[in-house]
Amino acid sequence: MRWPLIILAVFLGEALPIAALAVVIAFFGPSDPVAASDYANAMGAWIGPIGGALVVLLGARLVGSGAERPVAQGAVIGVAVAIIDGALLVLAGAPFAMLFVVSNVGKIVAGIVGGLWARGRSVTPAALAGLLVLGSVPLSGQDSPGEAGFPAPEHEQLAALVGPWTVHVDGARVGTATAAPVLDGRFVEFDLRAEGTPIRRALYTFGFDTRHGHFTVMARDESGPYWVTATGVADGSRIPMYGVDDDPVMASMGYVKEFVIELELRSESEIVIATRFIDNRTEARTELPFLSFVLTR
Repeated sequence: MRWPLIILAVFLGEALPIAALAVVIAFFGPSDPVAASDYANAMGAWIGPIGGALVVLLGARLVGSGAERPVAQGAVIGVAVAIIDGALLVLAGAPFAMLFVVSNVGKIVAGIVGGLWARGRSVTPAALAGLLVLGSVPLSGQDSPGEAGFPAPEHEQLAALVGPWTVHVDGARVGTATAAPVLDGRFVEFDLRAEGTPIRRALYTFGFDTRHGHFTVMARDESGPYWVTATGVADGSRIPMYGVDDDPVMASMGYVKEFVIELELRSESEIVIATRFIDNRTEARTELPFLSFVLTR
């Protein structure tokens, strides 16, 4: 086997789709970092599977040209690229998605087809189209590219919170809240209204990011024209989400404002939305309670 050329083909099978994605993001992606990250994930769901299969196909064809065992070499290239892809996903902690399975199967098939092509078999437009379809099959069942894993069990967990709630603070009824699905259930937003509390109106938008395997929250209230975000993983019935607020007042004193927004799912009829501030002036990093809303129904 032509091992140096096989290794080069495997390297290009990984590097070229990444380079193509970087070019697409640089020239067509949004400038906002958060939006650019979402755009990269969406485009990666197309460019990765399809681009990877095409590079493996051409690599197997070129490496196998004139070789004694072109099909075996093509299969080795496809399997090697698939194994590296899988290893990178595991190291990145990516949650399982059928997109990854079909994408890697497509690369293995592309390697074999490229080997057959090198052996003298013709590759018809129909065969090339088949590879493209194989690379994009998981996307056809999704609402948008890069949405592998939706809805996850965590989305269903949040969806169970939809509906009206009564709000209590320190045992007293202070207001009401309504939880509604946003973007077809990708998020659940609480519109909370309370009287006699530091926060009288607040919007908490909860979600679960299947790409990174953590819960998310975006919080806004009537205390100022800005919002904060936080992320975290479930710890039993508690979901503490940690965030940093770029507060100019705190920054002027040499401190960073860190906080926790915790969603506690006590039962089907009782939850808690609590906010705590982290005292990062000491290594203890004590979490100082600010306000806890107990919601019942």
